[in-house]
Amino acid sequence: MNHNPDKILKYWIEEIVIGLNLCPFAKLPYERNLLKWQFLDEFNIDHLLHLIKAKEPKERLENYLLVFPMLEINFPEFYALKEDLVFELGEECLWDVIAFHPSFQFETEPNYTKVNYVNRSPFPILHLIQKKDLENISAPEGKKINIDNELFLEELPEKKLRDLFHFLQN
Repeated sequence: MNHNPDKILKYWIEEIVIGLNLCPFAKLPYERNLLKWQFLDEFNIDHLLHLIKAKEPKERLENYLLVFPMLEINFPEFYALKEDLVFELGEECLWDVIAFHPSFQFETEPNYTKVNYVNRSPFPILHLIQKKDLENISAPEGKKINIDNELFLEELPEKKLRDLFHFLQN
């Protein structure tokens, strides 16, 4: 497996997120170079607070991935850190923060359920997406995307899933 974090991240974005259409809203920002990422060595709340507050969106659809390729942390601990960060950012923050992780698991789903792959990524990642961009997505539209993803992933053959998510194999 290629151990270049940038190539692995691009593969995940192009082949998984966009290629499988898991997020129908990802393609346009990616094609317009409005999806930016930054690799970080550690999850330091003070540093992240400063970094996120300094990221003032310049354009609609601009969003960021804060990627932690060297961070060895299980999903519950990563999610708890993300929640602490969101709390510290406060309501006035312009960004919504979404967690992706190699072992992502929805609270209501067993670990083996394929739907968990919708937020599984090669590394722990925080996705910063503008709150005002999320306001344009209606609740029924969001629910339809979730249902479509669940059905698509559940129907995906196990071998195809393993091949696509090869970066999760140890």
